[in-house]
Formats: sequence, structure tokens, C-alpha cells
Amino acid sequence: MDYQFTQFISFDIETTGLNALEHNIIEIAAVKFHINGDVIDSFNSLIDFKGEMTHDVIKIHGITKDMLVGAPPILKVLKDFTEYIEDYPLIAHNAVFDAGFIGYNLNILGLAIPENNIFDTLNLSRKIFKSLPKFSLGYLKSHFNIPIERSHRALDDSLATMSIFKIIIQEHYKNNIFSLKKLSKINPPITFNNVTKDKIHAFKDQIMMINHALNLQLDLILTYNDKQNNMTNRTICPSGVFMTNGSVYLDGFCYLRQEDRRFKLDRILNLELME
Repeated sequence: MDYQFTQFISFDIETTGLNALEHNIIEIAAVKFHINGDVIDSFNSLIDFKGEMTHDVIKIHGITKDMLVGAPPILKVLKDFTEYIEDYPLIAHNAVFDAGFIGYNLNILGLAIPENNIFDTLNLSRKIFKSLPKFSLGYLKSHFNIPIERSHRALDDSLATMSIFKIIIQEHYKNNIFSLKKLSKINPPITFNNVTKDKIHAFKDQIMMINHALNLQLDLILTYNDKQNNMTNRTICPSGVFMTNGSVYLDGFCYLRQEDRRFKLDRILNLELME
């Protein structure tokens, strides 16, 4: 794929909480852009929600119930979103979170699951900018002087993620030809999750603990049984829950291996918060 004509779509969501089983998407945005140029166009929509949101959640993104009055239902928004992204390669920061929520909702609504590859600027940043102390979207915006002041709104975060992705590509490919194949070797892309509701509920307790760790910004200690039946104890900085090809995974940074790893939940023998 030629560098000059490569187009991507960066996307982001805002939600009422961290757990797709219990919480809702209330905003989706996406930005289509040239890898070496400007924004082509964008997609942005609030989503109808008649439940309750905690004050802590509202403080994060600033979206109130009044702002959602008259917004379209999630079924329409997701249909419009999947039409907008077509088959473009996608970008998200901590992609397992956004892809997990969207994939879960597509599944329970009976909508087709897009097959787009989704590249994660969180994991790519860890690979490319290893000396940085943090890799949150807010920190990277500040570090690279990205002039987008507002955070935790879907369109602003989509634009920030786009900018970080461009910096990653410029840094890593300054002396090389860019291609999706090369990018995939640095950090394999994920896809939207085609997992049944029953499958997710089977791991509800583990998923709740992982989301609790994310909420408190705590590491997890797990005992893992790998394919060779070897058991190891690992400390993980979790990124989220990743679901694909009928399996559910914990995605995160493994301190033992000093790299991002994915752990099948059905192979985790014990899982605890590190407090």
C-alpha cells in the first residue's frame, strides 16, 4: 500500500462505565484522514440513554443526561458508524476497550460485525517510545504538544489519536516505506469482537475484576496455564478485555516478559488485584 495514498479512520467512544455487560455507549466519533495529510471528514454522534450516570463518570467526559435527550438510539448510530468506516483500517487508543464495547453491542443488537483491522496507538506507543514514563492519551498529547485541549470527548480524542498515530509513523518509518504489513508486525491489529453474550457472561467475574483494576489503575496478579501446560505467576498492567474468534482475552503489559501480551481467560487459574 503506497504511503501517500493510505487512508485511515481514527475512532473513540464515551461510555457510562468500564463494563460492556452493565454500561452503555453514549458517544461515538470517527475521523477519516490521510496518513501524511489532513482530515478528510468525520463522524460524530451522541446516543440516547435513559439510565443513570454517576457523578464520577459525568466528571470524566462532561456528558449529562440532558445532552442525550433527542439523541438517536444506539441501533441507528452503530448502523451509521459501520457504514462510515467501510473497510478502512482503523485506529484507536487502548483499542480493546472501544472495540470491546462496540463489538459487544453489535452482537447483542444482531448487527453484522465489521472485519476492519484496528491498530492500537497505546500498544504502538509502548513499542516505539519505550523511554516514556506513561502512555495515556492525555500524557502523549502533552508530551508531543498536540493542541487539542479537551479530553474524554469522542471527537477530540479521535483527533488526538490520529495525531499520535501520525507521529508514530513518522518516527518509525522516517527511513522506510510504510505498509500495513510492516505495521502489523510491530503490533498485530485486533478486530471488533464476534463473541456471544453467553460467552461473555461465562467470564463475568473475571471481567468485572479486570474492569475494577482499570478503574483503580491497579495491576493484576494472575496464575496462567499456557498451551504447553506450564503454570507461571504474572503481574500485568491491564489494558482491557479483548474478545475474538470465540475466545475472551485479558490484554495488558506483562512485567515478566516486558511486552504486551494477551491471556485467554479460560487459562487464567487465579486472578487478584495488586493493592
